[in-house]
Amino acid sequence: MPDTVKFDINGYQREMKELLGEDSQDSIFFKALDFASEFHRDQRRATKEEFISHPAEVAKILAEELQIYDPVVLTAALLHDVVEDSSVTVDDIEDLFGKEVKEVVDACTKLDQMGLDRRSTTYLTHSKLFDRASTRVEVLLVKLADRLHNIRTLKSLPAGKKQRIATETIEVYAPIAEALSIDHLRRELYNRALEYKFPKRAKPIKQIIRALEESKKPREFMEEVKRLLDNQGIPAQVRYRIRELEGYYDPLRKSVSPQYAGYRVSLTVVAKSHEDCYRALGVINSRFPPLPRSIRDFIASPKSNGYSSLHVRTDVEGESYLIKIRTPKMDRFSRLGPLALGTKGVVLSGQFWKDLSEMVNLMGGYPGAGYREVLKSSQAKEILVYTPRGDRIPLPISSVVLDFAFKIHSDLGERCLGAMIRGKRVPPSHVLNDGDRVEILLADEPVTEVDPELEKALKTLKAKALLARKRQRALENFFREMGESLLLQELERYNLTENVLVSEDSRQVMNLLKAKDLNALCLLIGHDKVRARDFVKFYHKLVGPESHPEDGKGAEAEPVDFNIHDVLEPTLFCYKYSSCCHPYPGQDDVVAVLSEKGLSLHARECTELDRWRVADHDRIHIQWEPMAELGGHRARVVVRSDSARDFLASMSRIPQPQLLRGFTRFNRGTGDWEVVLKPKTVGQVKEIMSHLIESGEDAVFSLLPGYGSMDD
Repeated sequence: MPDTVKFDINGYQREMKELLGEDSQDSIFFKALDFASEFHRDQRRATKEEFISHPAEVAKILAEELQIYDPVVLTAALLHDVVEDSSVTVDDIEDLFGKEVKEVVDACTKLDQMGLDRRSTTYLTHSKLFDRASTRVEVLLVKLADRLHNIRTLKSLPAGKKQRIATETIEVYAPIAEALSIDHLRRELYNRALEYKFPKRAKPIKQIIRALEESKKPREFMEEVKRLLDNQGIPAQVRYRIRELEGYYDPLRKSVSPQYAGYRVSLTVVAKSHEDCYRALGVINSRFPPLPRSIRDFIASPKSNGYSSLHVRTDVEGESYLIKIRTPKMDRFSRLGPLALGTKGVVLSGQFWKDLSEMVNLMGGYPGAGYREVLKSSQAKEILVYTPRGDRIPLPISSVVLDFAFKIHSDLGERCLGAMIRGKRVPPSHVLNDGDRVEILLADEPVTEVDPELEKALKTLKAKALLARKRQRALENFFREMGESLLLQELERYNLTENVLVSEDSRQVMNLLKAKDLNALCLLIGHDKVRARDFVKFYHKLVGPESHPEDGKGAEAEPVDFNIHDVLEPTLFCYKYSSCCHPYPGQDDVVAVLSEKGLSLHARECTELDRWRVADHDRIHIQWEPMAELGGHRARVVVRSDSARDFLASMSRIPQPQLLRGFTRFNRGTGDWEVVLKPKTVGQVKEIMSHLIESGEDAVFSLLPGYGSMDD
């Protein structure tokens, strides 16, 4: 192939021996280099280079730019494409290079499409990657180096593929680098990807960057700061950096714009000691006044990933600057993140890696938005919140009390009723502020109520994932109990006893209905995937009505009420109050239909049920327990009254007036009033709604999601 760009394998070996040391001659890395060269021998990249150049450069990026010298990681980098592009299997890798190398290579290998579209295959590949990375974080380092080299050589690919790789880099790989706190890697991934993703929008920004690079002002400012420090006897290195495209990117808006950059130039001061850092801050602030509330002390209170510096913002001649003041050790950490703590033979361990492993593990465990949601949360700004003993707990901005509880321990989150902050009791949904001291209030047992709105308010993925799992468990229990109740009622309807459920004949019917056991059958019925009457119908067909006299006659009994459901805990995540007919807790003649999200409640005469062709035998008749508690939710009643006088007269006679939280007229044209209540039980709701309806008012009830103030 005359057009092929040859790879200088001998020169590469010399470079890597220099990086790894002369004693690396017998390392498995160089054996892997020979192995990979052989299996990639006839392959070429789109750049026309020999393919071996790619895995070789990935390993070199790890060693040279990330200072990772672990032979397992570097060997896996060399072999990460071998399984995907040749007949070599992961078992072959294990036999030749060991189990650890095999695990990293396997995690980096893309899944076959298996008949799926590209988007689904990509999602599953990423999910596999994060699942394996939860036990071997090194996987992420190899994939980041792989992506960095790919995007450095992206120019030769077709336009569509460039866009796809750039988008994936912005949404997945750059946020991973951010989560790992490898700042220079994060910046380069963003800068290169954004240029391909937004070529038109990037042009005016690149002109701004070019103008700043040509301007004398940033250098003059740097030199003036250096003179100030020298005059005060503070030895320091000072450098400046013009922000590139990544500084103009807003991950929430998923776009770039000149308006998105809070500052355009950063200045870094590297002083010898902590004391010199604080002295430098004072000297700089005395000459260049800081912007209000812009001083951040990450030396006294490091970020959760270990980052330390002093930050301050100032404006000089119309240009906004971010000044970072740090020691050499902090400066190295800011570039490499926790990798800076290691030396040759670095071992990826410690609290940060434990936290990171937990984060990537959540990417496969949260049934919400998955890994993209986790990566998005890792980009959030932080606040510091304190335990009663003064321990610092970093949390994403706008975190709530329940985030704090789960951050400390999952048991605290499970039993959290709220918190005491500055002497005031607040609910689990209370938004925390930077510097809050929080004392969690605990129930004796795990709280069973799972509020969907509270889950939406959570900011930490750990809390989201654990609460989602808790909700899923609670829903599964609800569906199981629902299915069991409907099945037993259907048996009773046909004069059958529970004994039939343990018979061999019943097991055959369960197999027919694709239920492995009674528990699975109840779940299927609760999920409305199997009807209880289908079980009885198939049972009769199999055994005949007289086959098991000890189980009952098998014929339909005298008419009795069936499909009855007693509402003992009217939780919002199990019961959905339909918007078509607006039933309320305690209302007579309410029926329900099964759905994937719980029981959908309707008034018996609701026309939507007929429109959906819900048969009578599929309607579940609701019976309310008057003393059932509503879980602390507020209620909203919209009352339409032609006369304000009549409405006010009705409100003056309302039963349980202590439950009233206020009312307002929000639509004078139609005479609509909003009444807010804090009922505790189903019986209280029924009493109030009955009063309004009997007073001739047209009243529509709804339970408000979320917790009200705990002072109510």
